[in-house]
Amino acid sequence: MDLWIALIAGLAGSAHCATMCGAISATLGMGAKAPIGYVFAYNTARIVSYCMIALIFSTLLSAVIPSVPQLLFILRVVAGLMMILMGLFLLGKSSGLSGLEKVGAYIWRYLAPLASKFMPVDSFNKAFGLGLVWGWLPCGLVYSMLAIAVAQGSVVTSVTTMAAFGIGTLPAMYVIGLLGARFNEWVTKKSIRYFLAYCVIVLGVYTVFMSVMHLAGDHKHHTQQDEITVGHDKHQHH
Repeated sequence: MDLWIALIAGLAGSAHCATMCGAISATLGMGAKAPIGYVFAYNTARIVSYCMIALIFSTLLSAVIPSVPQLLFILRVVAGLMMILMGLFLLGKSSGLSGLEKVGAYIWRYLAPLASKFMPVDSFNKAFGLGLVWGWLPCGLVYSMLAIAVAQGSVVTSVTTMAAFGIGTLPAMYVIGLLGARFNEWVTKKSIRYFLAYCVIVLGVYTVFMSVMHLAGDHKHHTQQDEITVGHDKHQHH
């Protein structure tokens, strides 16, 4: 189910993607000798970067989970809340995840100069290199998906989840790359942006609800197990 959430979130986040990455994708499509190839290379590399980020964080988290198992549920709730904030941001009702993005911006300061080395994009390799760098661009939607990904508790599943999210962003990014500003104007229209925003909010609410229910169910299960153990011990004592 989380793979579907990640995939749909990528699709629903098209309005945000158009703002964050649309300009560069459109640039790759305009005036290039092989625009489809460049757009493909850029977006493939961008998804590779998402997977690399998931790999790093899930590997680090795997060392902590055994001692704090509840952390996975907490991460899922946080991820859902982040998605809700992102949806409100698209509606113009919130500043979104600007605080968290500022933290990412600190890392981006060191990576941004690398992007200039791949400009202008006049080869497949440069497009791929630019995508690898651009995947680290501070983005609240990416961060919320990362929280869901690392909450899987498995490095492989975490990477797969981020890959699903990246694939979800592909339709919008490809169309932006091929149609340029025309698609960018369409996807950022108020009606379209609002529709996509509500989709993201619904996904966020669903994620929080299911996480809380799962946590409550897990707590109830442990309570019942403890009661059974206590009852068994009393029986043996008598």
